[in-house]
Amino acid sequence: MQLIMQLEIVLNNSNQECLQQNDTLSSIPDQSFALKDCPPCTYCNARRFQYEPPGLCCSSGQVVLVSNEMPSLLKQLFCEKDEVSRHFQACVRRYNNTFAFTSLGIHNYDKQLSRRNKGIYTFKVQGQMYHFINDLVPGDQPPKNLQLYFYDTDHEVENRIKGAERMNASVVENLIDVLGSNPYSQFFRNLKDISSLDDCNILIRSNASLDQRVYNMPTSSQVAATWVDEQDGSGQNNHDIRVFAKTGQSHSVKYNYGCYDPLQYPLLFPYGESGWHEGISKVPKSYQNNYSVCQGILQHRGFSSIQALLNKENENFVSQSKQNTVSCREYYAYSFQIRPNDQSMLLHSGRLFQQFIVDTYIKIEHGALPNQKKRMCTEGEDQENDNAPFKRIKKA
Repeated sequence: MQLIMQLEIVLNNSNQECLQQNDTLSSIPDQSFALKDCPPCTYCNARRFQYEPPGLCCSSGQVVLVSNEMPSLLKQLFCEKDEVSRHFQACVRRYNNTFAFTSLGIHNYDKQLSRRNKGIYTFKVQGQMYHFINDLVPGDQPPKNLQLYFYDTDHEVENRIKGAERMNASVVENLIDVLGSNPYSQFFRNLKDISSLDDCNILIRSNASLDQRVYNMPTSSQVAATWVDEQDGSGQNNHDIRVFAKTGQSHSVKYNYGCYDPLQYPLLFPYGESGWHEGISKVPKSYQNNYSVCQGILQHRGFSSIQALLNKENENFVSQSKQNTVSCREYYAYSFQIRPNDQSMLLHSGRLFQQFIVDTYIKIEHGALPNQKKRMCTEGEDQENDNAPFKRIKKA
């Protein structure tokens, strides 16, 4: 009798599971859902999708960035379907790392998902991504990254494909020609004419100080400079990167430097175009809004001292400055849009674009951490102030 009751319970449970599965299957739509067509952005002509928030692409015309046309040979390698191009597209990350001026450090990189012969290619990391610059003198190790541009250039092709699987020598030769107009490549290649690098060090500018709204093709003199030990480097900016001949240590490139992207992704920025950095101006909207000069002036009433008034004015000035500059998110939201007749070909770079997107996402999240910490501290102080009367009552 007890066995029969247990069997009935099992059958009832199985019937309930079947009913739940049937309900789940019935809720699946039998017709595909297509997003409705939306008119393009009236400011930047970017393609818009249904449910996309307004102003995502260019902040309603406040963000404008110039783009350069990709070299024809590089465009062919990224887009064509011949055997050589397909090989390049499958190994594009390896080719980019071969010509990168910085080395890439990845925390907890999932190699299984990025295998070319196993499932869908996926670039996945957990944690941070770092960009490092090596010393000028290789030391006991074979030359790599920026050192390959001026060490043993007579055998440059052999040095670049040494130890790398499936790399095509003819593709490497073509990429050397393509990057001949890259300002970083031009600068580092000139170092081979220096008799002794042990007495020199180089200064890489954190950004080329170009107005990216109208022009973004820096020259070699705008991206780096050479120093000797006798010079004090008085013209050096604190944010610039100084690379010495031989220290045995790598130099980190900060995420908010304009040279962060072109040093690591020369195949995406073949002309050395600067990436995002602090201080890129938005397009002013003064011609749209009638703003009164007296509108931003604070009244002295309500402040206990002159210093409190000055602190508040400085706070308003910093806030207004941030509102007038392009944030990291706004910069790349503009760059990743689909626009007709886009000549940059950034969206066609395949697996290298996947890596660049992940790198960019980590950069945006890293830049948001200070604001989150500041907000948490402020909320903690407010909560402590709210609990202060209860503490006094408890003490009484």
